Amino acid sequence: MEASNKPSPRPDQEGAPGGEVTEILRLRTAPFGEHPFAAVHAPRSLKHLAETPIVIFFHGWYGCLKVLLGPDPAPCRHDKPTRHAMDLVSQFNAAGVDALLVVPQLAFDQASSAPGGFFQKGRLGAMLAEILAHPRLTSHLPVGAKPGRVVLIAHSGAYMALGKALGQGGVDVHEVWMMDAHYLDVPELAPWFRSHLEEFLAGRRRMAFLYTEGEKTGTRTLRLLEELTAGMNEEERSRVLWRGEHPEVAPAEALSRPLVAQQTGVSHEKIPRVFLVPMLRTAQLPGGHQGR
Repeated sequence: MEASNKPSPRPDQEGAPGGEVTEILRLRTAPFGEHPFAAVHAPRSLKHLAETPIVIFFHGWYGCLKVLLGPDPAPCRHDKPTRHAMDLVSQFNAAGVDALLVVPQLAFDQASSAPGGFFQKGRLGAMLAEILAHPRLTSHLPVGAKPGRVVLIAHSGAYMALGKALGQGGVDVHEVWMMDAHYLDVPELAPWFRSHLEEFLAGRRRMAFLYTEGEKTGTRTLRLLEELTAGMNEEERSRVLWRGEHPEVAPAEALSRPLVAQQTGVSHEKIPRVFLVPMLRTAQLPGGHQGR
């Protein structure tokens, strides 16, 4: 059972007050009943925060938590092929942010973009409430913890899960990152942007697209950004939008814009490994090594 694959803490942190914690939690509100789990990681105690910032990573096809969290490719099932690892825990620690990482288990080791329970109104909010109140996180979170700034990240085939979580999850979302995930139109993106236009213009919200030429997610991305900025004057457009081509990671000033579109030479599967740290450091999250 997947819950038995919880990563072990490092020896120098085991039992240490305020040290990092990584848990794979069985949840009533998980999006898939067959594998009702979500991985949760805090790089340090977050008890000092009035609200708990949360970064939610929606994995793509053939994903499973034990492989996504760790550094080494491995099969999700003993009789299946090796799957790509994302090294999410080490990257989150390297970013230096004071936030909670949540990785819901989507379709387990399948070629599926199904959002599962995120189709249901309020499901994301219910899942976060269950996580924040979970007894295995008591030592790291304040009593009665509430979500602070919320960041949604989709990689690859997770575009539908992100869209449903954004549109009807019952959570105030502040940033959306599509990591080579814009394969089909996500109808929830444009209404979310327009409903928070003033905050985007003020630089308090962000929508970022990272895409590769091979996956052909860029055409849909650029079309959407043209649509969203069509009514802006030249000064607003230049202040809000950045788009460009960089073989790896663009400068922080570019990634910090409210609307970001970067075509990268980084391979599709490696985008989370390369971009997660710089993107977290340019998010408006406490404790990051560099902010906006």
